[in-house]
Amino acid sequence: MLPHRYLDGVDVTYSQPMGNITFSAKLFYGENEFPVTAFSSSDAPPFRFDDIFGLALDFQSINWEVAVNHTQLKFDSQAIKPLVIGIQQFDAFVPNFSAIWPNALDFVYSADLDNRKGTYTSISGQYKFDNVTVISELAKINTDTLSVQGVKSGYLSGIYHINAHNFFASIAVSQSEKFDLDDSGIILPALDQLPGGSEAYAASKLLLNYYSLNQRTLSVGWRWDFDENMSFKLQLDHTRIDKGGSTFWQPPEESDGTNNRTGHVNALFANVSFLY
Repeated sequence: MLPHRYLDGVDVTYSQPMGNITFSAKLFYGENEFPVTAFSSSDAPPFRFDDIFGLALDFQSINWEVAVNHTQLKFDSQAIKPLVIGIQQFDAFVPNFSAIWPNALDFVYSADLDNRKGTYTSISGQYKFDNVTVISELAKINTDTLSVQGVKSGYLSGIYHINAHNFFASIAVSQSEKFDLDDSGIILPALDQLPGGSEAYAASKLLLNYYSLNQRTLSVGWRWDFDENMSFKLQLDHTRIDKGGSTFWQPPEESDGTNNRTGHVNALFANVSFLY
C-alpha cells in the first residue's frame, strides 16, 4: 500500500562494526507509480507517490537481527476527483442537501487523496537457535486520508531446520481502522431520488472499503533445498476474513458497491525457486 522497497530515486547506506554487532543505517528518497485496479478490471489508473523519504536501521549479530523502518510519502493522485467534484456539485445545487447527506463536504475533503501524506513504520527481528529460527514483525500505516485508512499488522513465524529441509509455521494478523458511512446520517431514499445520488453513495462505500485489511492467516509449509541453487516449497494458508477486510480477496465483479465479505479462504502454494 505504501511502497518503499522499490523506488526511482537514491539511497545511501552507512555501516559500522560495533564489537560483535554490525550496525547499518540507510536513508532513501524517491518516487513510485503503479496501476491500481479491483474486481478484475482492465482499466487500471496510475497511482503515484511523491517525496518518499525513509530511514532504515539494522542491528545484526551472528544469532540475531533487529531492524526498524520509517517511511513517509505524499500521495499524488486524481483518482477520486470525480467523486469529490460530484458531491461538491450536489451541495452547491441541491436544496437542503446538507440534510440529505450531513457533513458531505467534510467527508469528501477527508477522503481526497491528492497531496495527502502517509507513513509506514515497522520493527522486525529474528533469532537463530541451533535448529530453529524465529522471525517476527510489527507494522503500522497512518495516513491523513480516509481513502487509505490506517492498518496495524504483524506476524510471527518459526522455522525448523534439518539438513536440506525446512519446516515452518506462522500466524499473521492485520486490522484496519474503519469509517462507516452508514453512521453519518445519510437519508438514502432521498439521495436515491437525485440523479447520480445512488452512484455517489456506492462509489463512496467502495472507496472506504478499498484498502480494508481485517484478516488472520495461519500458514504451515515445507521447503526442500534439493540443490545448491534450487529449492522446492509447499505451503498451505488458512485465512479468516473479518468484516470489511476482503481487499486481498476481491470478487471478480463488483456487486453492490462494497467488498465487505467475510469468510474463510484456503490456499495451497507450490513453487520451485532458482538462484543464479
